[in-house]
This record gives sequence, structure tokens and C-alpha cells, in this order.
Amino acid sequence: MRRSSTLVIFVAVMALTIFSIVVVWPSSPHRYLPGDFWPQGQGLKIADFERETMRLGLDLRGGTMLVLQADPPPDWDGDMDQAMDTAREIIERRVDEFGVAEAEVALASGNRIVVQVPGLTLEETETLIGATAALEFRVFNEDGEMVPATGEIDGQEIAMTGEHLRSNTFPSRETATNAVNFETTSIGSRLMSQITAERLQYPQGSAQNRLLIFLDDELISEASVRGQISDFGQITGLATFSEANNLSRQLNAGALPMPLETIQANEVSATLGEDSVLKSVRAGLVGIIGVMLFMSLYYRLPGVLASAALIVYISLVLAIFKLWPVTLTLSGIAAFVLSIGMAVDANILIFERMKEELRRGRSLNNAIDIGFSRAWNSIRDSNVSTLITCLILYWFGSQFGAALVMGFALTLAIGVGVSMFSAITVSRTFLKMVVGTPLAKKQSLFNAYELRRDDVREGAGIMKFAERRWVYLGFSGTVLAAALIIMVIPPTLRPGIEFTSGSVFTLEFQEQAVETAELREHMNELGYTEARVQGAGENTYVVRTRELEGAPDVGAPVGPVPTEGEIETIMGSLEERFGATERLDFQTISSTISTEIAQNTVIAIAAAALAIFGYIWLQFRALPKPRRYGIAAIVALVHDAVLVVALFSLLGKVFGTEVDTAFVVAVLTTVGFSVHDTIVTFDRIREKLSIDPYLRFENAVDASLTETMARSLTTSATLLLTLTALLLIGGATIQMFLVALVAGTIAGTYSSIGVAAQVLVAWEKGDISRFFGRKRKPEEEAEEAASLEPASQPGA
Repeated sequence: MRRSSTLVIFVAVMALTIFSIVVVWPSSPHRYLPGDFWPQGQGLKIADFERETMRLGLDLRGGTMLVLQADPPPDWDGDMDQAMDTAREIIERRVDEFGVAEAEVALASGNRIVVQVPGLTLEETETLIGATAALEFRVFNEDGEMVPATGEIDGQEIAMTGEHLRSNTFPSRETATNAVNFETTSIGSRLMSQITAERLQYPQGSAQNRLLIFLDDELISEASVRGQISDFGQITGLATFSEANNLSRQLNAGALPMPLETIQANEVSATLGEDSVLKSVRAGLVGIIGVMLFMSLYYRLPGVLASAALIVYISLVLAIFKLWPVTLTLSGIAAFVLSIGMAVDANILIFERMKEELRRGRSLNNAIDIGFSRAWNSIRDSNVSTLITCLILYWFGSQFGAALVMGFALTLAIGVGVSMFSAITVSRTFLKMVVGTPLAKKQSLFNAYELRRDDVREGAGIMKFAERRWVYLGFSGTVLAAALIIMVIPPTLRPGIEFTSGSVFTLEFQEQAVETAELREHMNELGYTEARVQGAGENTYVVRTRELEGAPDVGAPVGPVPTEGEIETIMGSLEERFGATERLDFQTISSTISTEIAQNTVIAIAAAALAIFGYIWLQFRALPKPRRYGIAAIVALVHDAVLVVALFSLLGKVFGTEVDTAFVVAVLTTVGFSVHDTIVTFDRIREKLSIDPYLRFENAVDASLTETMARSLTTSATLLLTLTALLLIGGATIQMFLVALVAGTIAGTYSSIGVAAQVLVAWEKGDISRFFGRKRKPEEEAEEAASLEPASQPGA
């Protein structure tokens, strides 16, 4: 009989799902779904709380990201933390003055500020926030030397600066120039009155009669003083009204407490962002539908219920993304798809356990309870290992404001957390709703036929993995040797600009077909002989070269940004030669941050390996020699990581493929997935040895691998379905990232069977000691001899 509590939970789950679907339903569903009959979504609005659409990252909607680093003068002795907070607030005010919606300004480690501004070009963003906007008034003294314009307030000499202007300046067009009109504060009024009164003592036309105004050490205005000024004044001589308007906004927002240097800049066009959204959503839908069909065909009724639970899971996760809100990036979509595979994996673990219990003749209700109980350890341990990887990835990305890395880590972590709730609560509730119905009596609907007692007693169907361990290990060793040979041949990897510094941009030629050789030749003619050109789609190319100046001038002295930088010069020349050309994105990274990225990459991978080793050792501490499980898992993840690196080493040599931070994310995700698979096998080994301490170790491994084989292959198949859909349909922007994930998934599936488990057996049987010629201790030989005695059968 079905418990009333099950019905209550079912109703609550359905209500939560309906609410989530209403919240996340898109305002323009026809963009993603076939047909134009779909209702429009309205989002959620409660009082002042409003969420109409998803918050998209710059790679999905277009815009610019800057990483700014504090560059104080040598004699600066202020409070750095307070100065950085002030700088962040001022930049936020400047962005708000410009009227940009959903801009993000955040502090990062290393005295840095990460600014993400949707809808603006790189030049517009740099002009808006890149200048310090330190306004100074200067005069000439009697010796003809330029000095700060000062006055005396309460016996103290004070310089007249932008600090003494009210935040209500406004631009205006004068007869022959453009100006900024300002009003002084009470102190500023007294200072200006004293300064201009003193200037009037000198004859008109003399240097001492002039008042000069500097912005960030650059002269922007000068004029003869013809009358005493106190409350109001003008800054004249500005070339354009736009320049006057920007200066007014900067003065109203306030001057930065210190110069900021741009060390990284990214730009993505709105066109590329829109295309990425559409392709990614459609690819995700194809992948999800494929997973649901696969689950329904393979697991039958439980698969159908798991597909329904998957709809609940997707709705809940997307609702969290929208209500939080989580800034969704292209890598975040990939992480979401990956988390779907992990949500399915939890269901697969439970269903495989259920099938075992149903085959033993248990009732559906008992099979559900026992299946969930026995699957919980594997679900918990594998997901915790993934969360460890997410935590390290988020730290890695936060070190240099990498939205791609942080978005991936946060999205995957949320997905993994919700997947545990979905599997333990939602899937269990759906299965419990079947108990007591005619469907519960049909074993064919569960693909679970009762085993014969002789088969159970004799262990029929157990595959002999352990006795072939050196076949698996030999194969893995051969593949690793080939991989290392590929990596030894230079170049080991082709590093992208995130590791070497430089500039990279994507071009789309719209009027005529352009060949790679033509574009490379033209870049050479412009003086960029080091430029590398790589195809990225139909008439679309990625160009990588040295750091380009002026857009922004990375590492340049602080001051107003030039109206035209090198990238604009290149674009103008390309349009003259090849016609209309669109710059889809632009990225430049200084040597400062590229060095830090390389160092943090090593730290992140080492930290992930150590954290996972420590967690496995802790969880398996009840077994003899628990460190072996941790070391075996590390061996497997190193095996997988090396294969992925070797693949990209080969792609770099053959196709010129470069590695970037997305590649690091893929390698760390491979590490997480490798351990995810390995832990499931190790948990089953632990269970076998706990039930029967006298069971031979190799027999426990054989039984565990046989019983988890279906789960491993099924999980990998569902994950590869979704990743392949993204790879084929989702566009070229993260193609190499997805290639790395696909390769890591395949390697991780094999290593959990052919590497991690076999290393355990080889170590247990003394093969490793013999291989290295170490003489075994007497107690180790006695232990092995005891293990060769026939194991007692339960109930014998």
C-alpha cells in the first residue's frame, strides 16, 4: 500500500515543478521551440522582486569584460583595501551614469576589479571606466613654474581638485567649443575665489594670469582669468560633445583613488552571443530528449519515471539559475548539460540496485528501499568528489576573474546538489507511487527477471577481470607511452594567449570569400609577421598576434584612451581590402596575468588530486590499507588527464589547436568524472568485503566490476549523448572544450575498470612489489597465502 506521506510529497513535487516551469518559461519560446503557438513567459514579480529573463553572460549577449589592477605610484601609502572598495563604487557609479543594465563590477584577488558591461564595445567601456578622472587646477608661479592652484582654508593650504566640485556637472555646446559646466562645494567656492582673485593681479596674456585644468596629467583646458570665480565655472576647449559628456559623467561619479591598469580585456559581439544562445539551447534540447529516450528504452518503466524526474530536475535547476540569479555563460550551459548526465547517473545507480533486489524475488516496495539505501554511499561519495573539483575550479577562476571558469564551476555545483535531491526524493517518490498498482506486479516493465538460486549461489555471469589485470594495465601502459611520446615531440602544447599574453580576435568577412593565406599575407603586410590565422567556420577566422595597443593599451600609462587603437587600424585596412568585416570578439591579456594563470593551473590540478585522495582515504578508512584506494584513484585520474593532454598535443601539432583556460576546466572536469566513476566501483568493492571479510580480494573486484559495468556504460552513454549534441549543434565557440570533455568521459569510463581496480588487485597480490624487485615481508606472504584458501560461502 502506498503511504499517505508519499502522496503528500508527490503533490508538493508537482506543485514545485509547475511553479518552476512558470518561472523559467521563456518570453519568446518560438526562438527555441518549433511552431509559434507557445504562450509567452512572464517570469516572476513579487513587490520589488522581479525576474523576467535569465541573466546571460557576455559570451551569450555580447559586451566587454575588463580586469583592472591597482597601479599606485611608488610613494603611495594609503589603505589598499579601502581604496579598492572606493574604486569599485566609483566604477559602478560611472557605469550607472551611462545607463548600462545588469553590468557587474566585482573585486578579485590581487588588488583587481573585474568589470563586465553588456552592450558596449571595448573602446566605449575603456573610455567610460579606464581613466582615473583625477581633475587638477594648476597655475604658473612668478618664476614661470607650473604648480598646483591652491588656497588657504583655516590656516591650511589646500589644492583645488575635482574633489571640490559638486556631482552635478553637465555638458554644453558653446559657440566654438564644447564645455563641462560645474558648481563648486563650499570649500571649492572659497578656493576658486582665492585662486582667481590672485590671478587677476597679473596682466592679461601673461602666463601667471592663466588657469590650467588637467585630467589625469593631461591638459584639457586653459584660459585667461578675466573675473573672480567662486560658485560656478566652465571647463572649455573639449573637442567633441561626446568627450564633454563622458568627462561630465566621470566627474559626477568621482575620481578613482589611484590609477588602474587594464591587464585583460575581452569583447564579444551581440551577433555572436545571440547565435550561441540559440544553438546551445537547441543542442541541449536534442541531448535531453535523446537521454530520455535511451532511459525509457533501456530501463522501461523506471526509465520513464526517471525521465519525468529529469523534467523536475531541469525545471528546478533553471528556476534557481533565474531566481538567484546565476549569470549563465556558454561554459555554464555545458556544465548544466554535464550535470544532467550526473543526475541520470544517480538514477542509474538506484535502478541497477533495484533490479538486483527484484531479481532476488523481493517486492517492489522493498526493492526500492534497499536499492536507495545501498546506492546512497556511491551517490554521496561520487558527487562530493565532483563538488571538490567545482570548489577548486571556482577558486582557480576567481584568481583572475575568469567568468567562463567560475560560471562552469558554480553551475555544475548547483546541478550536482539538486541532482542528489532529485534522485533521493523525486525519483523515489515517483517509484513509490507505482507500489500497489497493477504495474508493480509486471517484472518485465522493470527489466528484472528473477534469478535461479543456482545462479546466485555459483556466482554465474561474473566476469574474470582480475586474472587479466596485466592485459588491461599493459594496454593502458602502451597507450600512455604513446601519449608521452606525442607530448615529448615539440611543441608539447600550443598555449593560447591566456598563457603567453597577446591579443586574439575573430573576424567574419561578409562581402567576399577570404582564404587563410590571403588573410595571413595581409597581416604580414601590416607588420604583424608573428600573426597566426586559423579558420573558425564559414568565412570566419581567428587571428592571434602580439598585444595590440590602444584598444585598450594594456599596461599603458594612465590617461584618456586614444580614439583609435591598433585593432581599429587593422579593421579599417581589412575593410579596404576585403569589404565589410565584422569583429565578433576581441581579447587581450598582459604578461602579468598570463603568468599567474599558468601558475594557478598547476596549483589547481595538484589541489584537486590531493583533495580527492584525502576524501577517498577518509571514506575507506574502515578497510585495511585505505591509502591504496586513494592512490589507485589518483593513478586513474592521472591516466585520464594525460590522455586528454596528449590528444590536444596531437591536435596542436596537426591543426594548430591552442589550449586556454577552457582546456584547464575540461582537464579538471575529467579528473572529477574519472574519480566519480572510480568511486562507484570502489564503493561496491567495500560493500562486498564488508559483507564477507573472507572473500578473496580479486573475487570481490570481479563481482563489483561485473555488477557496475552496466551502470558505467549507461552513464557514459547518456553523458556522451548530451555532449555530442552540444558538439555537433552548439556552435564552434566551445567546440574544443567539448572535445576535451568527450575524450575525458571515454578515458574515465575505461580507467575505472581497466586501471583503478586493476592497480588495487595488482597491489594486493604483490605484483607491484615483484615488478620493482622489492622483497616482500613475511607477513605479506602469509596474508596472500591465507587469501588463496577457499573462501567460506555464506550459509554453508
